Amino acid sequence: MSSTLENSTLDSLMIPPAELSQITLDEASMPKYSAIKTLTLHWEGEILDNLPYGPAEEATMLTTTFANWRWKAEDYVIPLEDPAGSTEDFLRRMTEKSQRDELLVVYYVGHGGNSQPFMVARQGSEASEEVLLEWSAIHSVLEAADCDVAIFLNCCHGANASVSCDLDGKGFAGPAGKAMCILAATNKGQEAFMSQPMSFGTLLINVLDSTRGDSSSHISISITQLVEKMMNEIGRSGYFRVRDVGRGELHPMKLYPKMNGNIMLHSLSTGQLYQQLPATQGNIGSG
Repeated sequence: MSSTLENSTLDSLMIPPAELSQITLDEASMPKYSAIKTLTLHWEGEILDNLPYGPAEEATMLTTTFANWRWKAEDYVIPLEDPAGSTEDFLRRMTEKSQRDELLVVYYVGHGGNSQPFMVARQGSEASEEVLLEWSAIHSVLEAADCDVAIFLNCCHGANASVSCDLDGKGFAGPAGKAMCILAATNKGQEAFMSQPMSFGTLLINVLDSTRGDSSSHISISITQLVEKMMNEIGRSGYFRVRDVGRGELHPMKLYPKMNGNIMLHSLSTGQLYQQLPATQGNIGSG
């Protein structure tokens, strides 16, 4: 039987955002990646895509922002048929030739469950149409890849993903020195909210766009600095609130960072041109 994680347990496992500023950064010694690839993940036939703003649209908007940083982008639609096997195969092909001086940025938007092992899910119009995917199917492949990985989760209970593989024993050890960070955003009740002005995706886009500004020269921001800027934006704007489903109240978005090493996000040189790949579904795509 799956068990749930209490918020107090999750809080004890994360780096409190208030303590991020105490982390000493030596940007000069942090690696600059030869290639940065991005991958957006969302479900086929997701009912949220019937809303004015849904996961597929958020993935498209993120792709535009990633393009401005000259990152290579791919959009993967998780299939309803054999989602675990198809997604694992796709990720293995995508990462099998990755190098130590490369970074993969992964953004998942959709449903997540309050369980261990942590599950992401596609919900249809009926309960019988729900399709589940154990997060370890994704996490274990990413952890085993040679490249560094930064994961962003826009789903309910996203903080559970950072401990899921440790608890269910299905994680694979990555190469020595590999950096892997996870950042989830929910309210205090671990709920997420799919609304453009309040979405985690909008927050990430706003911070990346403001960091880049109008500059065409080299720019960079560490994950630690990114989280700090997000916290400031949450407090400054007043927009990033998540609705309590039970009471209908809005609560400030809360960030859950889990870091194994620090990652530097940076724009690529003009010689490393951005390439947007067509959306991939199921096991059709190649790495």
